[in-house]
Amino acid sequence: MISTVKVRRFGWWTVLGLLASWLISCQPAVTPPNATEIEFWTMQLQPQFTSFFQTLIGDYQDQHSQVKVRWVDVPWSAMESKILTAVAAGTAPDVVNLNPNFASQLAARQAWLDLDAQVESPLREQYLPKIWQASSLEGRGFGLPWYLTTQVSIYNRDLLARAGN
Repeated sequence: MISTVKVRRFGWWTVLGLLASWLISCQPAVTPPNATEIEFWTMQLQPQFTSFFQTLIGDYQDQHSQVKVRWVDVPWSAMESKILTAVAAGTAPDVVNLNPNFASQLAARQAWLDLDAQVESPLREQYLPKIWQASSLEGRGFGLPWYLTTQVSIYNRDLLARAGN
């Protein structure tokens, strides 16, 4: 029969071992010396696009050995509050995927980098001029356009004419 003392010792050693393993596993990822870390936020793209972004980030880091990209995927419903909190705390991500309406609200508060001053003209000229301007506020670009959409209205002309429109 096992003594109570041995059971207690085993319990304490088990707790101590679990605590030590937890502390070891909580160590930050090792970043190479002189490396730059970029924090990149997306809105609810995992798990559907996980492999795409892991490949993209891996390729980028292979081409830029002194850069480490940390990808944070934020739930859609939490993005506005999380980004507002990060901006207020001075800990905003380096790159973030936002919708234009919310991004323009932050740009109005001077929360974003002026991309017109950072992105060279030849690169800006790859975009349609009006599309680049759509991501500008008071002559300062606040976002890189990354997709275009159009809204289509379909209506019955006869019904509208009968309604007086």
